[in-house]
Amino acid sequence: MPAVWLGGCMRFIKCSTLLFLLAFLGHSYAAEVFGSVYPIAEPDALEEIQAKLQAKLANGGLEKLQKEVTERMEKSLENPPAALNLATVQKDAVRYYDPTWIVPENITDHEGNMIALAGTRVNPLAVMPMLQTLILFDGRDADQVAFAQEQALKYPQTIILMAVAGKWKDLSLAMGLPVYFDQGQVWIKKLGITQVPVRVTQAGLLLKIEEVKPTAVIAVIVTESKK
Repeated sequence: MPAVWLGGCMRFIKCSTLLFLLAFLGHSYAAEVFGSVYPIAEPDALEEIQAKLQAKLANGGLEKLQKEVTERMEKSLENPPAALNLATVQKDAVRYYDPTWIVPENITDHEGNMIALAGTRVNPLAVMPMLQTLILFDGRDADQVAFAQEQALKYPQTIILMAVAGKWKDLSLAMGLPVYFDQGQVWIKKLGITQVPVRVTQAGLLLKIEEVKPTAVIAVIVTESKK
């Protein structure tokens, strides 16, 4: 028998014995009293919380707290954190992104029927083509906002405007078009984008990423300056 395994067993037996003895002694002396017995002086945590809530309800404090929380949430949603370290495109450039995914392990349905074998290369564009034109831009930059507006007029049926910074709700109202926000920088990270604005479209089974230098024009929308 290996010494390491034997040593482990001995430690386990010792620990088990100690726990058994502690349990046994606890039961043996449970009925005995050592010194005076006093009631628990500490207040019940739940009762204390309920008392504080009742006090806030009585003086209107709870309603004020709810309003403050709601306002903070709305402010956070309307002005989410901007994507960091993104430069403005200074020179037009084009590159391609291959969305092909390699299945890491066999995928089966609930009855065990094979759906995809491990190692299979799957390109989502072959199953569901990207028919939209995606524009990623900084909503605080007037030139980039103007570029986004220009693209919306050029591709009115397929355009998707996605801000990476700025107040998307104000932009949407001003443009009269839906403006989304790259929450959590999902597209930025997935496509490896380091500068904006960019136009993303499908080219065969690849995504074509066009970095476009925004032209210095007078924007229709007055936007917030970069902080």
